[in-house]
Amino acid sequence: MKPWCTITISANQKVKIDREDLERVSERSWRITKGTTGRERVVTSIRMKDGSRTVTLGAFLMKPPKGKQVYPRRFNDGLDYRKENLVVCT
Repeated sequence: MKPWCTITISANQKVKIDREDLERVSERSWRITKGTTGRERVVTSIRMKDGSRTVTLGAFLMKPPKGKQVYPRRFNDGLDYRKENLVVCT
């Protein structure tokens, strides 16, 4: 069995994630939006005491420290959210 799997976000878009994250990721509703650079990103809304906030799948998986962001860049596939493909940077 492969160590990764795909989740379907919309009718024709699938996102690659590590199999170990499938259960946790499946508990949320995900959508694809365009970021400020025009690249596709996978996001969900998380309810907080003071409202809700949008969280990317990369940040959901990697939990970066404050001031850092997570990008799916290493293999140049914007919908590949396996941890080996994610880069945490400023």
